[in-house]
Formats: sequence, structure tokens, C-alpha cells
Amino acid sequence: MPTYTEHLLSGSTKGMGISMTGTGTGSADTIHTTPAGASNHDCLVLSAVNTHTSSVTLTIEFGGTAATTLIPVELAADAGLQRVVDLEPLNDGAVVKGFASVADKVNIFGRVRRYNA
Repeated sequence: MPTYTEHLLSGSTKGMGISMTGTGTGSADTIHTTPAGASNHDCLVLSAVNTHTSSVTLTIEFGGTAATTLIPVELAADAGLQRVVDLEPLNDGAVVKGFASVADKVNIFGRVRRYNA
């Protein structure tokens, strides 16, 4: 029977928010890297907060930069934490990155539920 353990995002320091300093795919910030191997997987929960005075577009690169892996989210100003990913799975060393339309105005918070086969 599979078991799971909870983990911090690998791109976070002590569970604190990860600032999206990049404004494009070439400067995207690493949010989480999954462990190598295909038998286990990480399910991510990500929330974002916009600290800017106007809306900001956040783009999550969920395992790659192809159109099929991008998650664009419009974050309203002063809306608090907004869920952007809810227990979506990845494995085999996949990397989750993010960037925003305005640098240093979006912070990502989250956790990882790691399933072990």
C-alpha cells in the first residue's frame, strides 16, 4: 500500500514564500524539483499572493516550458493567498518554475505530498 510524507517545497527556505523575481521563462524561479525515479511522485499544493497595487499574471511552468505544461493565473491585488495548484502530481526529476509579469510582487507558498510506492 502506498504511503506519503509531507515536505517543504525544495525552492523554499524553511517553508517561507518564494519570490518570483523572473519575468519570463528564461529567468523563471525554481519552486520545486521532484526526486529522480518514476515509481514515486510528488503532489504539489501551491498558493500565490500578489503584493502589488494592481493585478499581476503568474505563470507556473509545471514540469517544462511547452504550452501543455504552462499554468497562467491572473492574481488580483490585495486578494490574499490564492490557490494555483492543488495536489497535481509530478515525478522523475521534473522541475516546477514560475515567473510573473512584474518582478518581486508575487510570492509562492506550498507543500509537497510525496507518495512512495
